[in-house]
Amino acid sequence: MRYTVKIHAGLDVRFRRREVATVCREQQRSTGMRLTKWVAVAVLAAVTAGAQVIQEVAVRQLEGFTADTSDVLTMCGSKKGAELSQAVLFDDVRRLNDSQRFSYAGVEIAEVENGVKVIYVVRRRFRLAAPVDVQGMSAVSRSKVRDWLGLKEGAYIDEQLLGVRCSKVRDEYMKRQYPNVQVTGQIGSVDAATGAVTVTVTITEGEKIVLSGFLFTGNTVFSASALKSVFKQYNWWDPRNWFSDRMYDEQQFEDAREGMLALYREHGYLDVAIAPVKLEPLPDNPRKVRAAYEITEGPSYTLGTFAIEGVTLFPVEQVQKFAAISSGENAGAPVVAAIKRVREYFTSRGYVDAFVRTTIDTPPETPGVANVQLQVTEGERVLLRNIVINGNTRTQDKVIRREILVMPGDEADAVRIERSVNRLRNLNYFSEVRESLVATETNTVRDLVVNVTEQRTGNFMIGAGFSTIDSVMGFVEVSQNNFDILNWPSFTGGGQKARLGAEIGSNRQTIEANWIQPWLFDRPMALQIDAYRRMNSYDEYDDLRSGAAVGIVYPVKVGKIGFKQTLEQVSLDDVLFLNGNAYAFADGTEFVYANPESGLNSMLRMYWTHDTRNKPFVPTRGMETTVFGEVGGSILGGEYDVYKTGFQIRKWYELPWKGGHVLSLRARLETVDAYGADDVPLNERLYLGGGRTIRGFEYRSVGPKVTADGVTWHPIGGQTLSFASAEYTIPLFKALRFATFADVGSLDADAFSPGFSDYAASIGFGLRVDIPGFPIRVDYARPIVQPDNTEEQAFIFWIGFE
Repeated sequence: MRYTVKIHAGLDVRFRRREVATVCREQQRSTGMRLTKWVAVAVLAAVTAGAQVIQEVAVRQLEGFTADTSDVLTMCGSKKGAELSQAVLFDDVRRLNDSQRFSYAGVEIAEVENGVKVIYVVRRRFRLAAPVDVQGMSAVSRSKVRDWLGLKEGAYIDEQLLGVRCSKVRDEYMKRQYPNVQVTGQIGSVDAATGAVTVTVTITEGEKIVLSGFLFTGNTVFSASALKSVFKQYNWWDPRNWFSDRMYDEQQFEDAREGMLALYREHGYLDVAIAPVKLEPLPDNPRKVRAAYEITEGPSYTLGTFAIEGVTLFPVEQVQKFAAISSGENAGAPVVAAIKRVREYFTSRGYVDAFVRTTIDTPPETPGVANVQLQVTEGERVLLRNIVINGNTRTQDKVIRREILVMPGDEADAVRIERSVNRLRNLNYFSEVRESLVATETNTVRDLVVNVTEQRTGNFMIGAGFSTIDSVMGFVEVSQNNFDILNWPSFTGGGQKARLGAEIGSNRQTIEANWIQPWLFDRPMALQIDAYRRMNSYDEYDDLRSGAAVGIVYPVKVGKIGFKQTLEQVSLDDVLFLNGNAYAFADGTEFVYANPESGLNSMLRMYWTHDTRNKPFVPTRGMETTVFGEVGGSILGGEYDVYKTGFQIRKWYELPWKGGHVLSLRARLETVDAYGADDVPLNERLYLGGGRTIRGFEYRSVGPKVTADGVTWHPIGGQTLSFASAEYTIPLFKALRFATFADVGSLDADAFSPGFSDYAASIGFGLRVDIPGFPIRVDYARPIVQPDNTEEQAFIFWIGFE
């Protein structure tokens, strides 16, 4: 008798007594050429308790090519005399599949005297004896088709894999506008001794048909350009067209039709109809076609009544209020959002099976009015029993669990579960995060199962770059975003962040190390430790700082509060104002430099921050606010008696029209002052101008200056900085955005004195290349308000996100 139980990769398995066929297959979905792999392994559970001893290990080969079984046994860890292990069997089947030698691999367990017999079951793939014989192609070379196939001599092959590779060839032809191409593959006779085969791929190309444009008829609400932008096709002069792929298959044309229907319905055109695409040959060239869509728009509807029925567990008025919609609103997107809110009212309270059936009535006696009726099926309230984490081969369980906002015993709040999944995705530890609610003995109690797939979290970068501040620069950096300082030798899986980097440029040299523990003592309190050596060279002085900092950040009801203590040795070298010349301001007042050239700087920074951005990099909506205060000097054992305070607010708006257009606004106000007898040191003052503040002006060019000859002016910094900026970005394609912007700001010599009377302003445009780890910003800006004695800098190039 055989007793087996399925084990899926990564799942926590409880043994049950049952007979089951072992399954391991590679399943392909025809659309998108996407492969989904899953493995199931059968394990003996002959008794409910007690370890089982392996008495025999065997291999059974299914129909097809058979060979010596030693290669199978070599890859498997189960040995005669050892105890049966679920983990070992799972790893064995995984290794067999990863070897690519088998189209099927599984294991069966048979009960024998004094133990069990482990039987590995495999179906072998053939070996390609020669390069693939490609026939019938003329538009592309034979070598190009072989590259698409990816099947080299000696590769493992079966009919399923060959079908997948032929589909890839078909897709490549269709991208090149051969819509009627046919690609077939055939495996030749099998050498019984070696499993060697030959493969022939035959291509019937058909005629090349070029899509030359689109024709829309019946559209009055949306222009042709607006309709094309829905499916990412643009006019020839639009820069986005340069980076967009041409449509080439029926599914893409159907997706375009569905996208246009959705656009109309979002704006209340509920009766809109769009006929399937017709490819019309051009009269002067039948090999060129245009995609024609016939549109019947119908009227635009507004909401009449919004009725909710079937609610028995809660006051219907409360549900109606939660829907947050009223008569007279557009009957498109606002209604869809209200329906979603109604369902979330129930799913957020544990009624995860709640179903909302929608009926929309457009009575002829009230043209242009749509009455919406929701029929709610509430279902039963579901509680959570266990939270099961699967697939975390490196990341510790607690790192994942602390991001999950529900606990065993809680109601199954689908909204919080979805938010938890998004938190896990935002960690960037996993390439995939999937959740499911698995029924237990009763349907009202379920397990939350979270399946994750680990991805690379460490990075090493080395390279060279260019910026308007440093001209040529070189950098090297190693970082680990899922660091564990106690997990030797891999040092991964603890959810900490570690970075070691160096940057060398003509004006800046930096070496720094950072370590962050975001959950100190398993509480949502972050500890950050930094050590650094930074050298910044300016025309007026060289600023060298060597030190360390320790910070604590703790969440409060709204936002987070933080404290950071910095202790550093500061040295000012090559100070221009000590060269013996007399320097004066524009009004003739003499400037006397009396700052210390070196000393110990001890600063305590206290701040509050609130971040509602939807993404940490390139956000499209949300706000980031920081309010801070710093104090340093003798009260903390330092030699710089200064204090600072200020705030910065950034806000992102995702504009309502399609295409990912984003408006970002930024405001910053900051002041610094000395509380001792000395003035604020030069290197503690504020500076304005350049790529990260007011573009179009040279770096640090805006603000108080002095001169020795009346010609060359040198910035000495100010004590009150005011700055605002607006930027509008349009995505051109996945990693490239076009930006227009306006900057304005001022820098006053006195503390707590915003000097708006002598402000600078500029406008410009640029490109944003959003490469992870190496984002590039290129801007062109011109001043529109230019204070005296400031220098222009039209082009700005720098590396980093905004």
